[in-house]
Amino acid sequence: MNATALPRMRLLGSPVLENAELDVPFLAERSHQLLACLALRSGEWVTRDRLAALFWPEHASAEARRNLRKVIFRARSVHGAEAVEAGEHALRWQVTTDLQMLQAAMAEGRHGDAAALCVGPLLAGIDDPGNAALAEWLAVEGSRVAALAHQAMLAHLRSLADPQARSQIALQLLRDGAHNFGGLVRRNRLHEHVWEFLTSSAETDT
Repeated sequence: MNATALPRMRLLGSPVLENAELDVPFLAERSHQLLACLALRSGEWVTRDRLAALFWPEHASAEARRNLRKVIFRARSVHGAEAVEAGEHALRWQVTTDLQMLQAAMAEGRHGDAAALCVGPLLAGIDDPGNAALAEWLAVEGSRVAALAHQAMLAHLRSLADPQARSQIALQLLRDGAHNFGGLVRRNRLHEHVWEFLTSSAETDT
C-alpha cells in the first residue's frame, strides 16, 4: 500500500477493511466494532468515555475504560488499522469509507455512482443483541444512512433520460433496492416513491 494512502473501509452491507494485500471482513467482536465506530466518524475524535459507555454500558466507568484499552490494543493489530490514533481522552482513525464516497457523489450530482454504492444496510452483521446501547446507536446511524441511500436511489432514477432504462432501474429497486435496506424505516417509503415515479413517468411518456 502507498505510504500516503488511507485504508478503505466498506461500511455499507457487510463491513470490510480493504487493503492492497488482504481484505479483512469485520465480525461482531469488540475490536471490529470499535474500528467501525471510528470509521463512521470520518477521522473525527471520539472520546474514550463515549466509546466505553457504548460498548460496556452496564460496567462502571473505570472498568469500561480498562476494557477499552485492551480493545484498542487488539484493534491496532488488525491489518490496515495500525494507524488508529489514541490520545489520552479520545481516539480517531483516518480512513476512506464508501459512505464518504456516497456523500461526495450526492454533493457532486453523480447520482449513478451514489446509487451503485447502496449495496446494503449500514454495518450489517456486527451488532451485539445483548448490548442495548450499541443496538440503539446502530439503529440511529443505520436510519440516517438509509435515508441517504433512499435519496441516492431516487435521484439516480430521476436523472435517467431513457424511459426504458428508468423502468428497468425502477423495477430493480422494487425488487432489490429496498430489500438491501430491509428492516429500516425507509423501506416502504422507497417503494411508494418508486411506484409514484413509475406512474408519473408512464403518464408523461404517453
